[in-house]
Amino acid sequence: MRVPRVLRGLAAVSLWSIAGSLALEPIAAAAPETVNATSPDAQSEAQEGLRLYQARDFAAAEQHFERSLKLDPGSVETLFLLARTLNMRFRLSREESERSELARRAMTAYEGVLARDPDRGEAYQALLALARDADDAAALPWLERQAGDASLPPGRRADALQALAARSRACAERKLQQISQEPVLLDSSSAARECAMRGMASIQQALQLVPQRGSAWSEQARLLSTLAEVCALQGQPEQRAAYEKQAGESRRKAEQIRVSESVQGKPPRSY
Repeated sequence: MRVPRVLRGLAAVSLWSIAGSLALEPIAAAAPETVNATSPDAQSEAQEGLRLYQARDFAAAEQHFERSLKLDPGSVETLFLLARTLNMRFRLSREESERSELARRAMTAYEGVLARDPDRGEAYQALLALARDADDAAALPWLERQAGDASLPPGRRADALQALAARSRACAERKLQQISQEPVLLDSSSAARECAMRGMASIQQALQLVPQRGSAWSEQARLLSTLAEVCALQGQPEQRAAYEKQAGESRRKAEQIRVSESVQGKPPRSY
């Protein structure tokens, strides 16, 4: 199904920013000027789903988008709207098992959109954001497939590797936070080091693919700073100093790229 022209106006809605989570871009369904719907009932279900989405009744909107897809399984636009609805439910949910399931389903829906429309940039960016934020069970399979797929463009592989690096850094930071709260857990510094080193391996692979990506150099700087913190806990001042020096060099490289891109008028990457 192609989404009717009336849906084009409805689709250009802003998504609300959720405290503590990544704000999503507006839905922007690229509807054609003419309608070639295979089923009026599917069209009606999609319209009702979009109306409920605007009313922030995401669970009900999801049901209507799913009904529309049963009537018209080939509709990329309806699948895209379903993915966005599941994404919003994921962002709003605070229950761990529900979040994992919603993230997995949203990622599957976005992958379905990209399988039919590989150049759908907003679907790819939303999928990447989910892969950065979802739990390991939902996110790692897709990220690892992307990172290891030599047939993909280098930038897309680097995106996945950078997301994996950020997840590893978050793992290290959680271990360090545990130590700060309970110093008796000092042995957790070894686990923090393991997480950070795994992140370093990922970010270095990313930089081999895209050496001029400033955000990747910034991620490397953050990982090196984390490793310096681990060394401080483990009583390794010389290694700590070496990591801090490398972190500073990575930050300077990131800034050089940022300035260069600014001069060229290129928008900075946030990931």
